[in-house]
Amino acid sequence: MAIYHASVKVVGRGGGRSSVAASAYRSEKRKDAQLFRDVEVALPRELSREEQINLVRDFVKERCVDHGMVADIALHEPRASDGDKQPHAHIMLTMRHIEGESFGNKAREWN
Repeated sequence: MAIYHASVKVVGRGGGRSSVAASAYRSEKRKDAQLFRDVEVALPRELSREEQINLVRDFVKERCVDHGMVADIALHEPRASDGDKQPHAHIMLTMRHIEGESFGNKAREWN
């Protein structure tokens, strides 16, 4: 039986995250500005790598991208304490609408 895990958090400048430098939000002036959502989900070990990728892509497309968010996905597979694989995905999501070729206002309806 697969074990389910999900973690969602808002990441801000005060956290000292290195992704800030690469983020399109660099132009925000406040030190406590909210930059992006950071989602971490465990993936079933029973699925093949291709099935895990498709599961995450389909989820992110349906729940995030189709609603206007921009998403970045990274899959990791370290060893768990039992020696088996511990597949999981990190999903970074924008908190602002895209307006033309830049970010617009925060999308509060996504909260």
